[in-house]
Amino acid sequence: MTVTASSAPTERTPDSPLTPLDVYALCKLHSSFIGVAGTQQEDLVYTPFSDARIEQIDSKWYAMMGVSAPTLELSTVFCTVSGTIGDPVWGGSGVSIGAPGDQMWDEFLSTGA
Repeated sequence: MTVTASSAPTERTPDSPLTPLDVYALCKLHSSFIGVAGTQQEDLVYTPFSDARIEQIDSKWYAMMGVSAPTLELSTVFCTVSGTIGDPVWGGSGVSIGAPGDQMWDEFLSTGA
């Protein structure tokens, strides 16, 4: 199979809108506040991008992903962000103990964080 690009990739600038991958990376970076005794940022293991839940609703991005570490019970990171690459606007973030799931996602979206 031959795959050809239909056009050159668009150059990203600070004014570029956020993409799902940007939201994933920003949420991981922003969740570095997870402070558990004996846990370092480099020990945190996040759900892969392909398994994270990321959705845009009314120009606001919502993200949910699992995070674990040797000294951290499986937890779920939530964040809400809008804006651009150069100026992300945080709507909120948090952590909940337990694996990500549909019920957590529904509750997160219902808060409108």
